[in-house]
Amino acid sequence: QVGPSARGVIVLDGTVSEAALQDMDRAGVRGVRLNLASRGFRDAQQIAAMIHAAADRVGPLGWHIQLFTDVTVIQALADTLKHAPVPVVFVRALIAANPNRLVWGTDWLHTASHGHAQGSDPPLIDYRPLDDGHLIDLLADG
Repeated sequence: QVGPSARGVIVLDGTVSEAALQDMDRAGVRGVRLNLASRGFRDAQQIAAMIHAAADRVGPLGWHIQLFTDVTVIQALADTLKHAPVPVVFVRALIAANPNRLVWGTDWLHTASHGHAQGSDPPLIDYRPLDDGHLIDLLADG
């Protein structure tokens, strides 16, 4: 509905068919996000295998991979990321490339961990106390 200039990033699982990927590509999808932190993945070897599996699926489409994980996990994956068969996105490169074309997203109001629930009815959770002003300042530091 946004039009031909819209772009999207999906979360990919093993049930998505090649035809569905082609349809999403025509609709403007250009990347896949691996939600590692929210699913509790921290083992670098396991994550490297997930990166390669995703790259095998989306590489022919020219898509990129985004990672949602801790900095320590990214450090452990440094060699994998340097040699990934598809582009792996980091925020500093996006800001440097075109800072006026970025949209900032957040888990406002700072939801806490809820045991990496896989079901459709996660338990009620408390919000994490964060200093919003400090977070905005960090965004400007890029």
